[in-house]
Amino acid sequence: MDLYNAGYTYKDIGRIMFMSENTIKSIVKNWIDSLPAPNRERIRKIHRQASFSRRDTRKAIDYEAKKEIGDKAFILKNRSIYNTKRNGDIVLKDESEIGCSVSFDTPRKLINENKEIEYKNLKDEEIKLEVLSFYSRKNRDKLN
Repeated sequence: MDLYNAGYTYKDIGRIMFMSENTIKSIVKNWIDSLPAPNRERIRKIHRQASFSRRDTRKAIDYEAKKEIGDKAFILKNRSIYNTKRNGDIVLKDESEIGCSVSFDTPRKLINENKEIEYKNLKDEEIKLEVLSFYSRKNRDKLN
């Protein structure tokens, strides 16, 4: 229950204790239900305040990590640890491929911004090809 009071979510507690999220949720719910009514609200308030402070701390750390160099610039400087997918997305290689571990602030993915536009154009061209093939000379004779 110390982790719950420290502001961790059910998912985080489950990951730390090697249990499922639903198991942790039921354990915490049973624990809170066993407390007297005034203490229940106090425990929930402590959890909410601690989770807000953890979230603010995480945001501050992420901001400081990205202040010096942005994700895009970092990926361009360290191309050897990234793979490029067919759609243009740049994704971090597995740690087994790299040969070492990476820090928490290493960007995992850079999404290609022009991907949707290219996909829409491709989709429209496929539709045009299907329509043209349906109304081609061979099929036109079958329609009449």
